Amino acid sequence: MHDRAILKSQNTSMDRGLSTKKVMPPGAIARGFLQVGDDIIDCGASRIISRDPPVKITPKVLAVLLELARHQGETVARDTLLDTVWAETHPTPDVVKQAILEIRRALEYPAGCSEIVETIPRLGYRLLVKARFSETLEGLSEPELDLPESPAPSALETGSQQISAKIASTWTRWLLPSTAALVLSVAAWLFVSSAKEDRSSLPVPMAQSNRPAPLSYRLLTSNLGRESMPAISPDGSRVAYVVENKAEQSTRIRIQTSDGQGTTWLNKTSESQEIYPVWSGDGASLSYIRANDHDCAIVARPATGGDEKLLGRCWSRFVQLFDWSPDRKYLALSQYPTPSNKLGHMTEIDLEKQVETYLDYPKPLASSDYEPHYSPDGRFIAFRRGVQPVNDLFVYDRLRHVTRQLTDFGASFKGFTWTPSSKYLVVSSNHEGISSLYIIDVADGKISPLGIEDAEYPSMARHSQNLVFAKTRVTKRITENSLVATNRPKATVFQGSTGSDQEAVFSENNDYLALVSNRSGVEQIWLSDRRHPEKELFQISSFNGERLSQLCWSSDSGKLLVLASMGNQSGLYSIDLARRTQILLTPKDMQVMQATFGESEHDIWLAAKKRGAAGTLWHGEWREGQYVFSDTRLMATEVRWIANGKRLLVNPASRNEYQIYDRDLKLIKSHTINLMPLFSRVRKDVLWYLGVAGNGFGLYRMSLDTGKSELVRDGLDAQWSYPWFDISKDEKYVLLTEIERDDTDIAIASLPSEIR
Repeated sequence: MHDRAILKSQNTSMDRGLSTKKVMPPGAIARGFLQVGDDIIDCGASRIISRDPPVKITPKVLAVLLELARHQGETVARDTLLDTVWAETHPTPDVVKQAILEIRRALEYPAGCSEIVETIPRLGYRLLVKARFSETLEGLSEPELDLPESPAPSALETGSQQISAKIASTWTRWLLPSTAALVLSVAAWLFVSSAKEDRSSLPVPMAQSNRPAPLSYRLLTSNLGRESMPAISPDGSRVAYVVENKAEQSTRIRIQTSDGQGTTWLNKTSESQEIYPVWSGDGASLSYIRANDHDCAIVARPATGGDEKLLGRCWSRFVQLFDWSPDRKYLALSQYPTPSNKLGHMTEIDLEKQVETYLDYPKPLASSDYEPHYSPDGRFIAFRRGVQPVNDLFVYDRLRHVTRQLTDFGASFKGFTWTPSSKYLVVSSNHEGISSLYIIDVADGKISPLGIEDAEYPSMARHSQNLVFAKTRVTKRITENSLVATNRPKATVFQGSTGSDQEAVFSENNDYLALVSNRSGVEQIWLSDRRHPEKELFQISSFNGERLSQLCWSSDSGKLLVLASMGNQSGLYSIDLARRTQILLTPKDMQVMQATFGESEHDIWLAAKKRGAAGTLWHGEWREGQYVFSDTRLMATEVRWIANGKRLLVNPASRNEYQIYDRDLKLIKSHTINLMPLFSRVRKDVLWYLGVAGNGFGLYRMSLDTGKSELVRDGLDAQWSYPWFDISKDEKYVLLTEIERDDTDIAIASLPSEIR
């Protein structure tokens, strides 16, 4: 039996958007007061002022309450509330139910209590208490006035409409100059998104005033170029970190005192790349990954100098991270594909016996575990499960041989470290938009911000309160590279780049280019016309701080799929360029990892999961004006549509295995790639993917018929921490998110003693 989630149709939403009900000017409601029972509400401030302290309610909840008050004692249909309150947006019907619950909660009535708002099954809702409206507070003691005909937006909503009108105006001038007058006349409702107006589907970021004061820090380095992956010694006196020399295409490890007074290179010279330093439990030695084109090894060297010792072999220097046990007896790492183990499974190497064994813990078949970190007391191993950019944190108990999930963000964790007490983890997570530092209580999973943004790879001393991390200072740009020119011309820098652009994708007709950019202050989707590069980019979305990713065009280039994530929720949105609408497609309990259009805009395939479950393949079909999502039960972390032959390409979770299915989900064939693909795209009958090539990255192509791969272009300067590219439909150009400048530095802070 397939799980199903029924979503409100787009057509129905559009009908509501064209509602002809008369709307009262904003000012009237903004100056008014509503009395419901014994409670008095300042409509302009959206506050219940009869409470001490006043209670804030959302504008939409207030609008629903006003509509019920206008018809007090009468049943108001759910569709009427949708048509009136959400006339300019495209929500799911659940927003009405949620608003009623909020009304009952705000006016201190239990959720199931009908003493204030009665639920009339299959009909609607009825306000049971007396309500009255007045333009002044004193007027509530005077004879009653008629309630306004319909709700009006608060100042906040009015501002949102003005912003949306500006977006619609720009879009119209850019695409449809001949109809600009018509569009401007209705710009107030043209592009007010469900993401902006209906926040029930995604959590609102915690108010800044409710957060603790940001943790203070100072920079240990301020050199030009990138310094990253810091590791602090157990006593907190020394910091090892990786220094990247872009000109020489080399990475070396430097050791510096935590007071910034002295520095030295771990190795005076090196012919190999050195990355990912890890201190031994006693601080006497430093282990790291040493790699070149032909070999990858985990080695150790005395921090004060001496001979190098081999600890183990690594599969790839870019992905196989490890840790040293506090007693120096074991090395923990993730095992990569072998004939007996196709998925990432953690192992331990007994350094004395030189024997590697799999850790004994239950692991779902479709999961991949990476980046183990021993707790200071040696009992636990924290690790992340899932492939970038979607993972969660787990803890493995080495005594009980059980695992426990700590987070359910589906975020990108860029490093984590234990505090000295083994009670907390300091993590870098982007679940609220920007990679920032947080504290997680291992006992209950409670997460608290440290107030440091643009921070990665935290490392905590085991015997002090010193914490080091990489403070990122990265400028990114989009470049367009030719795949057919024989002389390899210099990449064309995408026009209009401000250093905040990423994840660009070609439209299916190659005329447009969509990308994610925060040039407006928060991440939005922007569009560029490749036929007219002199024209400015324009914004086509209206999000409110979510992380945006996984853009996908429909076959007619008329719609875009966008994955929006915040906190522990993620939603799949559809942006319709012709109708200028932005609609949430998926239910809020579904965590989407990746999605693609199938045969048409009404045919969608998703790699998604429910809380605590592994990723599976879901299918969304448009049926009688509704989207119906069904779980196929096939394991999936990635899905691509193969237009030639109308087939599906599915990555079940092993990262380097791809399965091809027909429309009826019958397995046709499967291919295994020797390299670990970092990101992939499908064009025609070819799988394009990024993989390691020499000291950098290469763009590969694999025939989906034969499974044969070939290197198309090496030496790509891609953003390796979150690789992304796109191939034009004619396979002549590749778009890359490149690092234009990286001056990431190493910083140090001191954690409060209460969170040891």
